[in-house]
Amino acid sequence: MDIQEFDASDVPTDDNADGADAHVVFNSMNWDSHNRILLCTNQKKLFHVCSKNPHIGKALNLDSEPLSTLMTPKHLIVSEANGMIHWYRIEHPFENAKPEDKFITIFDEIDKEYNFLEQLPESAAAPASYMHYTKSHQNMLIGTTNGILSLLNVPAEKFSEEEEDQEKEEEQKQQTLYNELKNLGRFHTARVNAVKPLG
Repeated sequence: MDIQEFDASDVPTDDNADGADAHVVFNSMNWDSHNRILLCTNQKKLFHVCSKNPHIGKALNLDSEPLSTLMTPKHLIVSEANGMIHWYRIEHPFENAKPEDKFITIFDEIDKEYNFLEQLPESAAAPASYMHYTKSHQNMLIGTTNGILSLLNVPAEKFSEEEEDQEKEEEQKQQTLYNELKNLGRFHTARVNAVKPLG
């Protein structure tokens, strides 16, 4: 088995930023559909890491530390330590693209935002540490850093070339979501890292 390493020392830090920690800590990571890793650390950036000859392919600047990521055919969804959840548009590679060009492009502009923290009771308010779509892809199951589980009705959008072309022609504005959050209750006393369905 061929093992390749990528560790905290490979992640650049911004020592001049307010609150930046020179000691990098990995918070969570997810694979995308083209063998790259979405890496959340204690830096105010999301890193898109190439798995072959591991290196950072892209760094997405954020307002606070990323805690969790979720990808749909149209968006990369990022939850942040400040309690916000942001949707970033993505672009898939062409079918006949060269192997070195077969990666998902993440755009810097926020397409949608949701103030998750604002939707929780003040006594239970905490940022989202885990996000996962239900089987129908109509609802997001969200776990927090203090053990709360909730359900958010924001369907995962499918990619449509016609819609994409139309949106490119029109000037797109950032959309703020106000969807109701259903609180399922407290299931733990600490951070929710994963949920496993039974049966």
